[in-house]
Amino acid sequence: MHMKLRLLIPLFVFSPTYAAEPPSLLGSQWAKQACIAWNKDEQLTYELADTWIENRKNPNSKVLQLYRDDCPDSPHIELQLKLQDIQALCIYGGKDVHNTQLNDVDFVLHTSTAKWQEMGNSEYGPAQALLYDRLHLEGSKQEALDHLTSFESFLLLIGKVPSITSCPKY
Repeated sequence: MHMKLRLLIPLFVFSPTYAAEPPSLLGSQWAKQACIAWNKDEQLTYELADTWIENRKNPNSKVLQLYRDDCPDSPHIELQLKLQDIQALCIYGGKDVHNTQLNDVDFVLHTSTAKWQEMGNSEYGPAQALLYDRLHLEGSKQEALDHLTSFESFLLLIGKVPSITSCPKY
């Protein structure tokens, strides 16, 4: 007796896959992605290592906090930078949980969502942003101005990391 073999092939319904929505600009998930992007940028990693990373507050490290003025209920995010070998690397990007007082933070930067986006899209650089109060800085303005090229790379990083404009929720 001869039997016919029937192959049963499961029928799958394929649905299109959608990429996850980008994180909110200056939210904790965005900060993690910004930290990764920082470490891929030669201007930020190598050129800052010799001069900018060394400071009086925390030897061989920097702490930046960022927030959006038009998102008052969102906590600051933090980027921690550390000198490792010959690079200034971002070792932490996320919600501000490590440094809560300004004396532990080298720079606090804040402005509106629209202005963060303008700087990230290279509509104006850091000197113009600081001199015309488009970007508010707590910390050494002179130190920021002394490193304008690297500061500009940092501001352009804002535009390189995909994001949405809704206020971050934690």
